Amino acid sequence: MTNDMCGDLNARTGSELDFIENDTYDPFAMDDEEYEYDIGLQKRKSCDNKVDARGKQLLQLCITLKLRILNGRMLGDSNGNFTCFKPNGTSVVDYIIMSEDLIQHTLNCKVSNFIPCFSDCHCKVSCMLLASYCPVFINKNENTQNFPGKFKWTDCSKEKFQDALCHPSCKLDINAFLTNNYQDKSNINSAATDLQNIIIKAAKMSLKFKSNKYKKKTINKKKWYDQDLYNKREN
Repeated sequence: MTNDMCGDLNARTGSELDFIENDTYDPFAMDDEEYEYDIGLQKRKSCDNKVDARGKQLLQLCITLKLRILNGRMLGDSNGNFTCFKPNGTSVVDYIIMSEDLIQHTLNCKVSNFIPCFSDCHCKVSCMLLASYCPVFINKNENTQNFPGKFKWTDCSKEKFQDALCHPSCKLDINAFLTNNYQDKSNINSAATDLQNIIIKAAKMSLKFKSNKYKKKTINKKKWYDQDLYNKREN
């Protein structure tokens, strides 16, 4: 899964590491086989040397989710320029953060000059990514399902739904869900389906269901309007 964040995060990270240094494979270590090792990246530079509490939290988030800060690391902002200008000082609090696997597709990172009419104290941060276009051909003959409908939620629905979850039948399903072993990644879909079934079951017991009605489109065909003309119009 790839993620990215961009904007004012109100966190000062200095030039501290946002990845685990020397995180290389050791064949003799008794580690989890599913553990993914961090890729060794160039260390960041920053004009802001301070690290605050929120910055430490952001760095820990990056390490945990394999996210990487582009500021001070990429072409265009190799020095980690200041992004925030206030009367009491300057700082780096605006970031572009991306998943580790997106770094190789990133061309540059730029901190624009401060423009007062653009922001009260922040600079614009931007980056350029390599992109590839893959045309997708839609099969119009493919069978699709209409959206089944929705449950109507009112002011008193909260209490009714909670009571439904306490029903012996739902409680039995909830206990089975909590005691089931979903540790394997292959069982994630099964866990999501089981949880979805519990929610739908409680909703059917407590909420009103409104089905969607779809009107079939009728085509007023002229005598000269044959199937060949219809196909050409659709294409």
